[in-house]
Amino acid sequence: MLKQIFLTSILILCCQPLFALSTRGSEEISSLHGKVLNTYTTTSGESVTIRMDQMSKWAFGLKYNSMLMQGLQDHSHNISKQDVFNQGYANTPTKMTVDMLTANFMYMLNPHISFMIMSAYLKKQMDNQNRSGQEFTTNASGITDTEFFILYNLLKNKKQSFDIHFGISLPTGSINKKDNVPAGRILLPYPMQLGSGTFDPVIDIEYIRLLSKTLSWETEFNTDLHLYKNNNHYALGNEYAINTSLNNQFNSIFAGFITLDGASWGNIRGANPELNPLASPTANPKTQGGKSLSLLLGIELEGQKGIWKKQSLQFDIGNTVSQYTNGPQLKKSWEFSVQWVLR
Repeated sequence: MLKQIFLTSILILCCQPLFALSTRGSEEISSLHGKVLNTYTTTSGESVTIRMDQMSKWAFGLKYNSMLMQGLQDHSHNISKQDVFNQGYANTPTKMTVDMLTANFMYMLNPHISFMIMSAYLKKQMDNQNRSGQEFTTNASGITDTEFFILYNLLKNKKQSFDIHFGISLPTGSINKKDNVPAGRILLPYPMQLGSGTFDPVIDIEYIRLLSKTLSWETEFNTDLHLYKNNNHYALGNEYAINTSLNNQFNSIFAGFITLDGASWGNIRGANPELNPLASPTANPKTQGGKSLSLLLGIELEGQKGIWKKQSLQFDIGNTVSQYTNGPQLKKSWEFSVQWVLR
């Protein structure tokens, strides 16, 4: 599946007229009204979109995202809590919410090279139930891993733009979060931790093409590689994502878009010796991988005058339309985000 995602992304990119690449002149893609659009997918899976004025050298953005996971799934089938207990687990998750505030800053060195730094504050809450029917909730919050990118533009003209982003994820997020449960204070399982605990390479490939004066198409491939084990003796599974969007600029203020977002993530390699894999599916390193496909709809409002000039607001809402898991996991449901950008 991971190989299929990678080959599909390359096929999508190559099917466009990239062999007519011409970087002559300074004809830069006007991502609908003189903005260069760049999308970056974080290691936690969230996309951050920045539109930069051709005259701007920098941009700062804040994005709030909320996601709900509810109900249980094993592979492609819905399961009950009792099904989880029948597999030998002492506890099962029943619901999880994730709230995140992401901050990012980008600086354009020249038309071909830019730099970006990005981090977030993350809050996770998981509802659980044990075999006896007792319900309990665990919480974790704090700073996530911090990402630093070097962005290089390979192609930019009036009709299309092709970029590659090389980055590294710094292990600033905790992998030792604890909370109280009926059995006492414990180390929280893998999905409740805030980072990877390792220095991870991140690669983004992005292609944008104008289809008309108001319509554009964009596709992005992202990979986050976890190459070695952290101090707790495990490595997160490698993460791959591909998304494609159709964007329409209705006027100078209002734009809308629709996005298909596919993701694949592997099982954990190794294991934290403090976690009992039969305590809960969330503590089993062999049941953490999966794949998903989500559909999102969104709008963007662009400031034109006064204090709102060079500012934009973006709203989107989405739902998971397909999911496959490597074992008992919570099902992804809806997600919502709002983003503000100052250029």
